[in-house]
Amino acid sequence: MRKAITLHILLLLFASLVITTHAQIAFPHYTVKIPNNIKLYDKASFDVELKLLLIYNGTQRVPIGIMIPMYVNNFWSSVEIEKIIPVKGSLSFSSVGYYDLNKYLPMSRSYAEVPSSIRDTYGFSHHVIALGLGTQAPREETIVIVKMHVVVSRVDGSSLALNPGGTVNDAKKELGEDYYTFTMPTYYWDYNTSVVQQVINEIRQRLIAKYHKPIGQIRAYDIVKELLNWISYNVYYMDRFDYPYSRLKASQILNTTIEVEGKKKHYGVCRHIVDLFVALARGLGVPANRYEGMIFSYANGQIDLLGFHAWAEVYLPKIGWVPVEVTITSPYERDLVDVGDAEFAYYVPYIHEYNAYKPPMLPQILISVLSVNVTSAKAIGPSEIIPSVVYVPGIGRLPIKDFIIVTVILLLIADNIYLHRKIFRYRSLLTSKE
Repeated sequence: MRKAITLHILLLLFASLVITTHAQIAFPHYTVKIPNNIKLYDKASFDVELKLLLIYNGTQRVPIGIMIPMYVNNFWSSVEIEKIIPVKGSLSFSSVGYYDLNKYLPMSRSYAEVPSSIRDTYGFSHHVIALGLGTQAPREETIVIVKMHVVVSRVDGSSLALNPGGTVNDAKKELGEDYYTFTMPTYYWDYNTSVVQQVINEIRQRLIAKYHKPIGQIRAYDIVKELLNWISYNVYYMDRFDYPYSRLKASQILNTTIEVEGKKKHYGVCRHIVDLFVALARGLGVPANRYEGMIFSYANGQIDLLGFHAWAEVYLPKIGWVPVEVTITSPYERDLVDVGDAEFAYYVPYIHEYNAYKPPMLPQILISVLSVNVTSAKAIGPSEIIPSVVYVPGIGRLPIKDFIIVTVILLLIADNIYLHRKIFRYRSLLTSKE
């Protein structure tokens, strides 16, 4: 998670805004729906007011248009963009549109517009505010306030430990032609490079030795768990230089290490770790994508912005697309976080990537968040759920029923031992008195 409240590369930038239609554009099949064995709970509703600073970073005076993604469709949250208010500078126009930011169209210097028929159900439909900033001089500043209403739930994936879904081969059958879309190498997810392949082969051999099956016959869930295990031992959480795009290729992350307590580790923060995870998952045949967004805490009726964060998602056959928190840099965190979880905070994504290509141009508009105001917070759903599994130190995860039975048996044994000790003491006391 990024500690600083800044937005990086949320945008598409061009000298004049061009609206592109969706005619003859093929979109992957991805309909938003709650996956099997995933539970939503602790639903909350609140209003968010973002004050954004936009700085023109060009060298010539030109008319500028900018599009900023504020939300992307998912199964656990919804966002309504209510108002855009200029505070400094003026807007020649402002509107809300729906675009797949994975499909850049060089001829029009824009992105593919999502058809109205799927804009509310398509998983890569980004709700974008389009702003006309007028003619801008170098370093000219514009400040706008964006008001949004958010409804979001926590996501519990603990039930997947009991029913984790199918294999990599099953994923190929279920996704069909889209399987390649969600497993191909890209500019940032360059698993076709030797340094990434070396790690993939290491993890593949470990999985084959553990399950005695070819990789295609191993459950996608088990592959993801092994990936998270590898990250927990081999990646250290520390920020690193990644100017100007705030990202690095998976190969760049693996090509550098630091020494931590006598062990060499790769390092980065959430945005680096998620790109590494997606590259490794795809290289092992597991469909995987990347999310980026805001995360909020909720305590005592108060919602607060924790920061900006990146996480992953994977496709589990017979289950569906589930989120995965991959910023897990110790075995202790690995044991606490389930595949499918998005529950330590409220996750509200604004970017959803399946095609992580190199940005088409250097940023000409710099964006930062001056302030975030959260109001009207209220809980509108159950505040807690009964978990499907329980983590027991030294044993691992147990189904809740088994945990209750084991707990009762242990309590009975302890009570029996305590009772026998009391009887023995009482007998010893009587014997000493005689």
